[in-house]
Amino acid sequence: MSKAFWVRCVSVAILCCCCSLAHAFLEFNDLDDIQVAAWNGSGGLQGSDEYCVISKRRANSRRRVAYDVAAYGPADAAGNFVLASETNPNQTIAITLTWTGNNGSYLMSNYAQTGYITPRQNGALTCAEANSRARIAINVASSELASAQAGIYSGSFRIDSLQLGSPSQYVIQTIRIEIPELYQISDLGSIDLGSFDGVSGRVGEDQLCVFRNGNGTYGLSASGGVNPTEPFLLIDGSVSIPFTLELSGADGTFLTVEPGVQIDGLIGHSQQNCGGATNASVRVSVNQAALTSAPPGNYRGIVYITASPE
Repeated sequence: MSKAFWVRCVSVAILCCCCSLAHAFLEFNDLDDIQVAAWNGSGGLQGSDEYCVISKRRANSRRRVAYDVAAYGPADAAGNFVLASETNPNQTIAITLTWTGNNGSYLMSNYAQTGYITPRQNGALTCAEANSRARIAINVASSELASAQAGIYSGSFRIDSLQLGSPSQYVIQTIRIEIPELYQISDLGSIDLGSFDGVSGRVGEDQLCVFRNGNGTYGLSASGGVNPTEPFLLIDGSVSIPFTLELSGADGTFLTVEPGVQIDGLIGHSQQNCGGATNASVRVSVNQAALTSAPPGNYRGIVYITASPE
């Protein structure tokens, strides 16, 4: 009797397994594309979307069925996900894609390359159940954004949900990120020309960093005031002394700059603050004749330096 009972139980189990295969029910609701705000040059970027997963034996069943998740999409050689430039698909930025279910959060990779699949998640009968909630989140590191050329980067990712022994169901999630043209000048300080000795003109320099995303080229212009054509002057009261301004890029070659006239062909740094270094210089010089003819005093001036597209 014991042996017959054991055989009958196995027979029922096999029958149920076949039933599950034929009538598995998976449904997704509230899934939207992930829109990420344009990068402003600071920090990384994040985006996410929350949706509902209903997983049960069949459409009218009251029996929940566990499932797991895999992801497919554009990836590098190691299977890590990327977004590609819409104008130049060879330009990509690395992203992390995290899927969160009712049993935890998981860093996803391209299943076709890595074979990664999440642990089993508890099924749900309706979207009102807490276990039905799932979340897709992406993160892009600031270093990836800074080193990328300006443009729109996007990718379509297939998120598969699988019940044991049943065909998978999937959704397509599209992610888009805009990286605008960005420039930043930093580390520029005051230049002290010291005191005139009555013999030689005065010269002073300072170094600065010019960030340009993607190591792109840029132009520099300068003026002696808010108006882009204001002359370069050192002023004490009603008296002014003209000075010469020179700018150089990373190669150290100084070029004399006229107010409002841009010099082009300079190469920016792909890290904000140049990673603690500098890649440009400014030089101020006042000739001996101008200093000799000026009355004694403390003379000060302001220089506005602008980095712009070429």
